[in-house]
Amino acid sequence: IVPSSGTRELMRSLGLPDDRVTLTPYVVDNDWWLAQSAGVDRAAVRACWGAAPDDTVVLFCAKLQPWKRPADLLLAFARAKPARGLLVFAGEGPLHQSLKAEAAKLGITERVRFLGFANQTQLPAIYTAADLMVLPSAYDAFGVVVNEAMLCGCPVAASDHVGAARDLIEHGRT
Repeated sequence: IVPSSGTRELMRSLGLPDDRVTLTPYVVDNDWWLAQSAGVDRAAVRACWGAAPDDTVVLFCAKLQPWKRPADLLLAFARAKPARGLLVFAGEGPLHQSLKAEAAKLGITERVRFLGFANQTQLPAIYTAADLMVLPSAYDAFGVVVNEAMLCGCPVAASDHVGAARDLIEHGRT
């Protein structure tokens, strides 16, 4: 039982016959996410983060684990030097302190927010308030956050190692 088309292809490449591999994709309650997102005061959430109306808010929403590669996004954000940008990390994990230290080292602390763990009831507001969610994982069997963010109107950029990227993101369309 595999969660994405990429994992299905991996199983096939390992020699498992087609009749032994079943695709059972992750799903979310689309109606719930759409309804929750519709009720969000986007400007108010962004203001809580210190984002100006014309700021571009980039979101990382996942556990702060090495294989999720949050440090790659932090470095890319620092190198891009967006004139009106804010990078928001929603999630907790062992890389939290090292990411904060790296943000300070890069001189971008004032443009980075760490929200910590966010439960599911908080996520619609976070996704709705962001302009782009980035998931640069080295591996993610699926990455249900891609579903959730997209339902809240937040475009997603994800590495080709994220199962949901292959199954949900269509270049130039979604």
